[in-house]
Amino acid sequence: MSLPNVLEFRQRVETILNIDQKIAYKTLHLICGRVGEVITEKYPSDKTANPTGHKLTVTKETYQPDLNDPQERDTWTFIKLLQGQPVNFNEIANIKEEVAVFHVSTEKRLGLTRIIGLPLNPQYDPWIKQVYDYLSQKSQNGFQFTRQEMWNTAKTTFEGFTYTIHPYNRAVIKNGEYQYDEKGKLLKDKIKEKTKNFTDQGIRHLRNLELKKFYGLTPEERAGYGGWTLATVTGTSAAQDRYEEAPWRIYFPKLLKQR
Repeated sequence: MSLPNVLEFRQRVETILNIDQKIAYKTLHLICGRVGEVITEKYPSDKTANPTGHKLTVTKETYQPDLNDPQERDTWTFIKLLQGQPVNFNEIANIKEEVAVFHVSTEKRLGLTRIIGLPLNPQYDPWIKQVYDYLSQKSQNGFQFTRQEMWNTAKTTFEGFTYTIHPYNRAVIKNGEYQYDEKGKLLKDKIKEKTKNFTDQGIRHLRNLELKKFYGLTPEERAGYGGWTLATVTGTSAAQDRYEEAPWRIYFPKLLKQR
């Protein structure tokens, strides 16, 4: 088989019996996360794991469009024109939506926090409220699993699915620091194209495609959402190798979309 569609993936997640792991996988998908960003545990022998899930938090806010912000105004204009609707700014200004705001410590960007805002109204995506309610009631941040435990569940749950990693350049990090050559240029490893079984990283790949194709997020918006460099998202060798954050309010209107 190949990459599952979003419905197939979600159906498989719902078959997970352990409720903590089920919610962990829903969270992983929603935040377009790396597995280490939702888990808190690691085996002493696992020298490469650096889980940051203990810093994962979610709060609730109310979104109302700020039409004095030109980016936000442009987003709403684009959406209304795409829908073939009149651009009525008085009407748009009165929109109010509850938002689950996730604070995620980005595992492979030296722990830099990215902030993701998702609509809590279940008509857009019922998983968001499920995850928000569950995390809000937990006494500990994140999920108390190792990446091996998560991988074992994923291997069984998503058996038969695969995904393709396209070639890209990955920044070299050693001892928690970016590495540069003698001219001050960021060092990168070249990652070759390969097909892998669909497990934790495949979920991130699937969510990125969903954000791009279904919700219409730009490369800058997806870079901020998923914690990539802009060059990684666009597949170019752009000079902007740092983490690019597009504030969640800019792309949030695009997420107010029903399937």
